[in-house]
Amino acid sequence: MQFYSELVERTLDEKEKKEALGIQMNSASMKKRETLKNADLQTSKAKEQIEKLRSAIAAGREAKLTARNPALTAAEEALNDATYHIHSAEALTSAALSDCEIMVEYCDMVEHARQEYQKELASLLPEVKLGEKGKNLTQDELNNLISHAHRKIEQLQKQLAKQQISEKQRFQQALEKQQQEHSRILDKRISLEIEKQTKESDLQFQKKLSEMSDEFEQELRIQLRRQAAAHSDHLQDVLKLQQTQFHSEFQEQLKEKLKKARREFEANLAVSFAKLQGIEQGMKARAELNKSAKLSQELWLTSQSLKSAVTGTTAHHWTQKPKPLQPEIDKLLKASDESRPIISIILSSIPEQAKKRGIYPETALKERFLQVHKVCRRVALIDEKGGSLIRFGLSYLQSFLIIDAYSGMSAEDLATKPVDPSKLSPFDILFRAKGCIERNDLEQALRYMNLLQGAPRVVADDWLKEVRLTLEIQQAASTLIALSTTLGVQAYV
Repeated sequence: MQFYSELVERTLDEKEKKEALGIQMNSASMKKRETLKNADLQTSKAKEQIEKLRSAIAAGREAKLTARNPALTAAEEALNDATYHIHSAEALTSAALSDCEIMVEYCDMVEHARQEYQKELASLLPEVKLGEKGKNLTQDELNNLISHAHRKIEQLQKQLAKQQISEKQRFQQALEKQQQEHSRILDKRISLEIEKQTKESDLQFQKKLSEMSDEFEQELRIQLRRQAAAHSDHLQDVLKLQQTQFHSEFQEQLKEKLKKARREFEANLAVSFAKLQGIEQGMKARAELNKSAKLSQELWLTSQSLKSAVTGTTAHHWTQKPKPLQPEIDKLLKASDESRPIISIILSSIPEQAKKRGIYPETALKERFLQVHKVCRRVALIDEKGGSLIRFGLSYLQSFLIIDAYSGMSAEDLATKPVDPSKLSPFDILFRAKGCIERNDLEQALRYMNLLQGAPRVVADDWLKEVRLTLEIQQAASTLIALSTTLGVQAYV
């Protein structure tokens, strides 16, 4: 790759040998691709062999017969060195490949600038063939060429000034990015070095422990052989005593070494455990956020389903049978969380009639109101005790003579303007309620219709019950949607 970068750089300087250099560049490019492909293949094979060696070492350490074999220690050292060299080679390859790509891009930019300049000269001097020998330029052509060169130089100087300013900013940004990349690579190299040093320390400890054990055993055998040359009966007791003493000393030293190694290991383990706890806490917090977000989404979807069931039921006319809401409520109960009992409380407040029978939509209630309004006007003068046939006739006749005085009132006046209920006649109440119905204010119409008394109240009683039931379900659905929105906001705050 370095040779390929040098060839690219030479093509910028050596114009006459450009064709020969192009052939060399093509050959070098093919060799570069083959080299990278071969390097990737060899790296993959090396990593496979390293993994096999690591598995073999682990199997040897687990076996009791070969656990303390010195060959395993040497194999682990070779494994660590090979891993370190592979990582280093990959880093060098990535850096060289990046330099090569930068040089190719620079060469393309220079070649593009040359072609653009040749086009400008060709448009300025169309009769002159650039690069042709044996033909001199006229004075005008030479002046035009010099003038164009001066303008080109001034233009390039201005572009250079602008480019220097922009390149300074880009350089600062690139420097910051390079510092960040350098920090990342440095952290990675530090972690690799720490891992390598840790493994080497463990290997040295195992090796030292094995050497000390062999030295103590060898020294014990030497002492026993020397004592065996003396009187056998007397030396038997002495040898036993010395053996016990050496064994005790060895055990004490071994215990001290093991304690020291254990303390170092526990210290490293405590640091790793603290990091692991931090990661675990972060993962738990993230899982809790995801759980809350999922609950919010499911609750919002099921609440929207309930609201759609309320507003989009198949019973569009009040004479049709409504659809039960129990399936939608069961979906909400299934999507609710036991840690939030408010959802169950809201659902338990829904009347059983709405669950089993269903409710009428606003369109059906408005259609039914027209019939109720018509009948209530005809019996507006009849009280709770009833009346004579003449009174019924007068009430019926008056219903045709009374004019709606509230048809021109706005919805805001009907809903917010203070009024004395005791001064409202049944016709006033009915006209106000009708105005609210026409303005889609079902709740305010319910308030006015509740003021009716006598026979009109009896006629409107069933309609009032259905309106209350529909408004209760709408309020519950709106509350659940607001609750799901709140849970969703809390999950991302």
